[in-house]
Amino acid sequence: MPIPDPLAELLAAHRVRLPGGPPDPVFPGPLSDYRAARRLFRRACLAAQLHDGGRNPTGVPKPNATIHDLRHTYGVHCAQAGVPIVRLQKLLGQASPHMTLRYMNHAPESYFAEDAARVAATLTGKRDREPEAQAALARDALRRA
Repeated sequence: MPIPDPLAELLAAHRVRLPGGPPDPVFPGPLSDYRAARRLFRRACLAAQLHDGGRNPTGVPKPNATIHDLRHTYGVHCAQAGVPIVRLQKLLGQASPHMTLRYMNHAPESYFAEDAARVAATLTGKRDREPEAQAALARDALRRA
């Protein structure tokens, strides 16, 4: 899964603190178990006062954020960044594009105008030919060298 540079730096620093080999999990011990990670995330949300005031039957406050919300947030940010639906489907590991389509609700309307302009440009033959011209110049320079 591609990750942004700031996260890669954090993970590299984490690996220095907790060294391991290539086959070792990034988060060993209790965090390698989803249920334990979910409990830790829940406690962190409660400590950060990310709860809606509701309580479970035992009286403990319920957080209004779950560990699964992190996945949804990633999908929303991908949609807002213009990641194509097929790529987003693969990034999220979803079998059906129908599940992935829900993230498109978060894609800005301006992308639709940009997409329509690109389609119109290819239909009219007025698309931007700058990349093709630069590639041709680079090929010519290589032939001369």
